Amino acid sequence: MPAAGLALAGEEQSEAVIRAHARCLIQRMRDAVRERAAKNIRS
Repeated sequence: MPAAGLALAGEEQSEAVIRAHARCLIQRMRDAVRERAAKNIRS
């Protein structure tokens, strides 16, 4: 979502969007860490 869209959205709404993005990023990081750990165990 573009920054302009966030600025136009209600504050509560944009906060929810940011939180959803953060959750997605954290999930991706966790998956990456898990993948790396699995590779280390295999090698």
